[in-house]
Amino acid sequence: MKITLSKSIHEILEEFLTEQQVRLSSKTYLGYEEAISFFRMYLNNFGHQHLNRAETKRYEKLEASENKQFWEIFGPEHLSSSEISDFLA
Repeated sequence: MKITLSKSIHEILEEFLTEQQVRLSSKTYLGYEEAISFFRMYLNNFGHQHLNRAETKRYEKLEASENKQFWEIFGPEHLSSSEISDFLA
């Protein structure tokens, strides 16, 4: 059985910003960058609340030992409409 790891949320958002920087004006790009910064803060503060026990243990271990944050550990499969709705509310 082959396990395929997805990119982290961090990697995906960085790729997105890189693509947008090429096509957007500086002012518009800064708005995108700011919105993603707020989303990152939200995920790092609240994203772990929706993890199962095994994921929570993994998160706590990596946060304590490597100072990794939620968005660096997990991929988009850990985002649901509830996280996005809560962030936008």
